[in-house]
Amino acid sequence: MADFPIDIQLEDPFEFGSERVEKITIARKPTVRDIRGIGNLSPTDQSIKILEKVAGITPAMVDRISLTDFGRISERVASFL
Repeated sequence: MADFPIDIQLEDPFEFGSERVEKITIARKPTVRDIRGIGNLSPTDQSIKILEKVAGITPAMVDRISLTDFGRISERVASFL
């Protein structure tokens, strides 16, 4: 069982506003509420929506994550489902 929060270091840090983002923190496991209503989305969009909820980040921030980092983060989030 994972202890939370879980910090995932980014291979490709990025600037978001005046902040340099070097890690994404998964604060908790996804809940049923988190996945409600995402069934009609593509698998990628499902991962994005869940990530926004469990990490407390905005869609604009998710858009800045590299594909490499997003793949790693998505695998971690999916491991809880």
